[in-house]
Amino acid sequence: MKKFLLLLFALFIINLLHATTYEVKVSDFQFSPTSINATVGDTIQWTWVSGFHTTTSTSVPSDADAWDAQMTSSDKSFMYKLTVEGTYSYVCSIHPNMVRTINVSGILPVTLSAFSITATGKDASILWRTANEQNVAFYAIKRSNDGTNFTEIGHVQATNSSDMHTYSFIDKTVSSGAKYLYYYIDVVDKDGSHTSSAIQSFKNILAKTGLLRQVMPNPANGTDHLMLQFYADKPGKMLTQLYDAKGTLVRQAEMAATTGINNAHFHTGALAAGTYVLRCTMDGKKETRQIVVQ
Repeated sequence: MKKFLLLLFALFIINLLHATTYEVKVSDFQFSPTSINATVGDTIQWTWVSGFHTTTSTSVPSDADAWDAQMTSSDKSFMYKLTVEGTYSYVCSIHPNMVRTINVSGILPVTLSAFSITATGKDASILWRTANEQNVAFYAIKRSNDGTNFTEIGHVQATNSSDMHTYSFIDKTVSSGAKYLYYYIDVVDKDGSHTSSAIQSFKNILAKTGLLRQVMPNPANGTDHLMLQFYADKPGKMLTQLYDAKGTLVRQAEMAATTGINNAHFHTGALAAGTYVLRCTMDGKKETRQIVVQ
């Protein structure tokens, strides 16, 4: 028992020494990244990019502190230290569709010294390296097509070695329509408890996609905005323009983008019924979508 307590204390000290600060960028009606897996002792830093927003907790674990901070050109940064395990949900109180979560695990029962995803032909090759495994049953590989909703795609049995050990898993189910995928390793103890690694993104270079992943609602009825999901290969801005059937520019806006999948709202204002053309331009790429307003 004494050795076990000493091990837990050593892991706690290691966790403090390797605490991570995760940055969440706030811009154009999105928090990016959409989901974060963190560990007790880590810090979340929200960084303002554009617009007028807040980061406001809606639910936190028992004994954790709530928060409510403005994110504006005058209030460009807010930091929050994670001290309790559990799920933290937060929102922009001005734009209630901006809802996100932070999943906080306790101290990992293993040291993850590496975690990477690389392309192997049309597949994704996932590699992670461990040390000091203690009572780990297996590693579950979780994947998401949108950075928010994850499902298990396989698992690998643990060796429970105190020495360095390398594991690998090949995802052979990568869709040609998925330009960016997101993965994390779920560490499952023999007692059934779970802890999670950080989330890693993977760019599918063979994906056959354009700029836009999704535009909704379409057809539109009784709304003054469109929800856009779009891809960006690097940080920047996407020019979004809406034209009527005569080719007249109705409205335009620039949307901040981070690498990966982005979410944004395009305010159209009140539109008469008819057919419109949405044109998006970024990094020399262009894509149009027909929008029907009923």
